[in-house]
Formats: sequence, structure tokens, C-alpha cells
Amino acid sequence: LVQVYAPTTDGTEEEIAEFYKTVEQLVVKLKKQEMTVVMGDFNAKLGAGHKTEFIGMHGLGERNDRGDIMEQFVDSHKLVVLNTQFIQPPRRLYTWKSPLDKPGRVIRNQIDYILINNRYRNSCKSMKTYPGADMKSDHMPVIGDFKMVLKKIKKKIPRKTNMRQLKEPRIKEGVRKELKLKMADLDDAGTTEDKLKYVKETVEEIKKTYLNEEKNIKKKSWITDDILDLMERRRVNKNNALEYKRLNSLIRIEIRSA
Repeated sequence: LVQVYAPTTDGTEEEIAEFYKTVEQLVVKLKKQEMTVVMGDFNAKLGAGHKTEFIGMHGLGERNDRGDIMEQFVDSHKLVVLNTQFIQPPRRLYTWKSPLDKPGRVIRNQIDYILINNRYRNSCKSMKTYPGADMKSDHMPVIGDFKMVLKKIKKKIPRKTNMRQLKEPRIKEGVRKELKLKMADLDDAGTTEDKLKYVKETVEEIKKTYLNEEKNIKKKSWITDDILDLMERRRVNKNNALEYKRLNSLIRIEIRSA
């Protein structure tokens, strides 16, 4: 989100050029795949009926020179001027009212704009001003309705190393020899921090060489038909303390080996 305030009509051409240069330096640093919103008082009149790829037909009044400069800016950065895209009555388009405005002498302009990068232009469903808002300013709030569809990003969970492979004598012996060989050089690793780094790198290297990643194997059901039979016998013998205890022990053994 970039909030801007352009020089007023009293500003020089150099000041206007410096303003757009500053905004441009910010915009180019933003990630193109993310939503970019540039909003504020541009002190420019884009006018009505000047439709381009990024400026809609539904502006207000006549365009001025500042409007031409702004058009060049939005075109070069593919920024859509949202409050020129929707049909609204004039009272919902003007964003500024002159202190000299009065019945019979209306001085109202559209000089505040909300811009969005072209990729997200369809996320805005409406945009209009609220001239009746209770606020101490000659500018009117510009409010839009947005509908966003957020992409669900799945978190990649790193697989665990299958440490059970160390039960195999061949792998266990290989790891033992490799560790012994590597640790012989530990004293030459330097500082304590260097030694810790060396140990971590050694462990990772051994894991890649000898131990595979643990596969997501569907676990077998811990309960079998034999266990269910034993549980039924235990239920029948709930009043026989010795037999109940014996069957309970058998069930525990069967569950561990299942």
C-alpha cells in the first residue's frame, strides 16, 4: 500500500516530476504477483470519456495537464484507476470541493484516486465517494468494495529420517565407522562454533548417505481379530480377578507386537 500526496497546482513541473519519480521508485520494488495499491491526492484531473486500458470512461469533468502526466504513469506501471471504472452519479465521483463552492457556482473535482495493479483489477466490485461523511476536510472519502479469493498454500512438511534403519547391523556399523572417521578431525575444526557446525554437517552427510527419509506408510490397525477375542474373554471373566489380569497382560503383549 502506497499513500501519496502530489504537489498542488502551484507546484512546478520539476516538483511534479520528482513526485512521480519517488512514487515510481517505491512501486518498482513491490512484488508483481502481490496486490499493489497506490492511493491518495494526485492533484490531477483525468476527466470523463478518456478510456484507456487502465483508465475508465467514468471520470469527472475535463482533463488537465496533470491528468496527462498521471495517465503516462499508470500506463507505464499497469495500474488501474479504480474510481473511473464504475458508472456513478457526479456526486459520487467528485473527491474535492473548493471552499468557494456554493449554489450557482459549483467547484468540485475528482483529484483523489485509488490505483491497483492490473492483475487484481477484477477484485474491485464498486468504487464511489461519500460526500455526506462527517469529516473536517474539503476532500471526500473514496470507498470501494473488494472481493478477494485467497490462495491456500500448503505447508511442506519435511520428512523425518528413518532412524529405525540403524537396527540393521550393516547400516549401524557403517554409520559407526563413518562417525569415528569424521570425529577424528574434530579437534582441527577451530573454534567451538566451528566444531558445532562441523558436527551438524557430518550428521547431515551421514543421514543422506546411510539413512533414507521415512515414507508415509499407512499404519496397520493396532487391533486384530485375536486381540478382539482376548478382549471378549476378558469381559466375560471380569469377576475372576486372576484370569482377568492374565488376559489383560496377554492383550497388552498382542497390542505391542501388532
